[in-house]
Amino acid sequence: MFSEKFKKNAPYNIFFTEISDSPETVNQMNSIKFTDLLCPSLGTLTSSLQLTFALNTNWLMEQYENTGNETKPLTILYFSDLTDPEENTGSLALLVLLYICFELNYFLRLILCVLAARLFKKRVHILQETTVTGVCVTNDVDALLYHMNNARYLRELDFARVDFYERSGLYRRIREKGGSVVQGACTIRYRRFVKTFSRYTITSKIVYWDEKSIFMEHRFITPRDNFICAIAICRQRVIDCNAEDVMSSLVITGTVEDAETAKLKPELPKEVALWIESNEISSLNIRSGG
Repeated sequence: MFSEKFKKNAPYNIFFTEISDSPETVNQMNSIKFTDLLCPSLGTLTSSLQLTFALNTNWLMEQYENTGNETKPLTILYFSDLTDPEENTGSLALLVLLYICFELNYFLRLILCVLAARLFKKRVHILQETTVTGVCVTNDVDALLYHMNNARYLRELDFARVDFYERSGLYRRIREKGGSVVQGACTIRYRRFVKTFSRYTITSKIVYWDEKSIFMEHRFITPRDNFICAIAICRQRVIDCNAEDVMSSLVITGTVEDAETAKLKPELPKEVALWIESNEISSLNIRSGG
């Protein structure tokens, strides 16, 4: 079962393709074949997307049939050789379409954040703080062109949270318990704008949790003067599992260098308590038609 091989290669899960002319690769724990990706031990396949430069439809469909997935929806994006003048137009049109339909820069950056956190950054305890660094570039500025657009702050928090999830093991533990996590609410206070081409850091930490949600605080800080330019509180809604159970298991089993970091559940900060109350009032107003 491929799931066993997947577990043994955790946490990095880097695999290489088996080579038919090299028998020794078949028995290596980090070698896989295409049908391993469709193995039922990884879960039930509902649909799939194939991006390829070398398309052999008959072979591809055989792999799906061999694993009992021939009736599942399959989308194929085929990229031809861009050096062929006769096919350049169609290939470039496809790339343009992808950029129009999807935020490719966003997804590519998410992938890079995950890889950096898994391969190059140090693991942290669930109650420790993480830091990521960013630069306000021209894609981030507002209409006045000299500081970061207000909406970009929230976008940058996605990357900071991905880094925290991976390094603390939070997302992996939620998935192990059969759950998932989404953003339930967010509030941000701006104190000073981040100028174009200036560097900033984002700190992330968990400040509280209950049975349903995990509350995180993020701070945008300019390194040159350690000024907090913006501070955000985000409610991460845990679905299909108990957030208390997830956090308890991580607090107990996490690797901690500083013993004081492994403290008990923190007290609910006053500002977070008032914000939760505000959200509850807003929910009641909506439900009552107000």
